[in-house]
Amino acid sequence: MSSGASILELLDNLAEKREQRQLIEDGRRRTIETVLTPDIVVKLEQINRHFERKCTELDAEIAELEAAVKPMVLQHGESVKGPRLHAVLQAGRVSWNTKGLDKLIQDANHTWLTQYRTVGEPSVTIRQVK
Repeated sequence: MSSGASILELLDNLAEKREQRQLIEDGRRRTIETVLTPDIVVKLEQINRHFERKCTELDAEIAELEAAVKPMVLQHGESVKGPRLHAVLQAGRVSWNTKGLDKLIQDANHTWLTQYRTVGEPSVTIRQVK
């Protein structure tokens, strides 16, 4: 059996486990719904709306404060640590045109540049097929 086939088998197994997990969650939700009276459902909806309004208002205030703090920290030029939050200033990310540099190394015989090149470890992300 090729490693590709075993990977496919593991992916199928993983998909099956995820589907089983979702079925359990769906069953839990349906079981809870069977014990809820119409009055309780209405009250739960009211409670959810009440708290959702509060959270929406607070989320807007949080976003406004974050939008105010970030440019101030940038202007300040260094991280600011408060008693509960730390606004961390991160230097801008440096990036290079890798294809262009590889071409320069190859075409102009600047192989000495390769000593400054590092390649990180590859990684794998598992995504749902759409």
